[in-house]
Amino acid sequence: MYLCGLVDGDDLVGFIVYWHWPDMLFVEHIAVDPDRRGRQYGQQAISQLLRLENPYHVLEVEPPQDSTSQRRVHFYERLGFSVAPFSYLQPPYQAGNPAIPMHLMSIPAIPDQETFSTLGQLIRERVYERFY
Repeated sequence: MYLCGLVDGDDLVGFIVYWHWPDMLFVEHIAVDPDRRGRQYGQQAISQLLRLENPYHVLEVEPPQDSTSQRRVHFYERLGFSVAPFSYLQPPYQAGNPAIPMHLMSIPAIPDQETFSTLGQLIRERVYERFY
């Protein structure tokens, strides 16, 4: 797991948490100070991650049901990510809590259900089941 601060001069403006394995780079979380959004900090951070060679760059997003989640999906699409057309449930961070309906987005696009299932299972095993 990598935790990287997003800085502008001496100011911490956000952070990104990602996991890097030989078969996938998984972005678990990215956050930018709301007062600093729109200044391309998130775009620059994701662009740096995309420079890391990997078969898949994957992240989770909420279904686009409101303006905030729609903007988030469009942000990642502008960076080249595609929404996988398969059902995905984010495992809970705490035992006993329900799974959360989400979408996986990736570069390149996930081509089929088998690849999608494999990537989803790797995330589940390597992140949620192991650390949460």
